[in-house]
Amino acid sequence: MDADGDPDPAAQVADLTGILRAGPDADRLATWPPDMRIITRRTPRPATKPVKLGEHPEWEYGAFATNTPSAGPVPRRPTPRTQAHVEDRMKQFKACGACNLPSIDYDRNAAWLQLAALATTLTAWLRHIGLDADLATAATKTLRFRLLSAPARLVTHARRRILKIPPGWAWSADLATAWDRLQALHPI
Repeated sequence: MDADGDPDPAAQVADLTGILRAGPDADRLATWPPDMRIITRRTPRPATKPVKLGEHPEWEYGAFATNTPSAGPVPRRPTPRTQAHVEDRMKQFKACGACNLPSIDYDRNAAWLQLAALATTLTAWLRHIGLDADLATAATKTLRFRLLSAPARLVTHARRRILKIPPGWAWSADLATAWDRLQALHPI
């Protein structure tokens, strides 16, 4: 179904619950609730979307778990999205580097994910404490473009830290406000 509730003729949907519950590898959902279902979907990949290593070049795949009762394999009407904030946090986590792991080594990737989680937490605190208006709800990519890659210089003079921002930079007021708020929390 598309956003208007009309069937998408190019998409294909399958309910994999029966295969996973009574497949040749025994019950793979034994620890899951009995009413839980696994639904998969595939759609044609747009010609403009690049293919990552290991992905099918012609199809995009997706899967989700649901316990919504339905007569067919897909719920008839959408339920309210109560967990959308979790998806937003995962999107921010991926934007901080979690989507591209640097190595095939488990320990290096674990360290990388720890750093990505730390970066996600720090940007969340920056939004909460130091930013106003549209930057308080901005995506990580926007924060990186406007604030974190600022053409500013941090200098120390007379035991004070001073943030020098070039005049005429578009987001200088936002950066100065965030700097002042963060400095007020822990002045050195």
